[in-house]
Amino acid sequence: MAIKLTTVSIFVFMIISWLFGIYSLSKFYTPTIIIPIFNNYYWSTPFVGMLGLTVFFSIVSVAAFFILKYKNFRKRTAIYSIASILWIAIIAGQFKILQFNLGICH
Repeated sequence: MAIKLTTVSIFVFMIISWLFGIYSLSKFYTPTIIIPIFNNYYWSTPFVGMLGLTVFFSIVSVAAFFILKYKNFRKRTAIYSIASILWIAIIAGQFKILQFNLGICH
């Protein structure tokens, strides 16, 4: 059974997110990271701020992959599309958090 391109794209986005988060933590370290939310700010540790969502969605993505692999769902492409959009949003969120903490955008 061949792995579909959508599955590969999800794992590529996952790897990009991990690499971006780890690189950001190694180059930019402060005791706290500020996460900008719609009308408030959330203060957290650097690991939770840069890799918290990545850890959560990595576990969810791997679990969903195995569930979809061993169960016969008809709407796989919709699930893969939603997962890809979520991973792009996580990478964008990491980038926004890093920019805000570096003082690039306020």
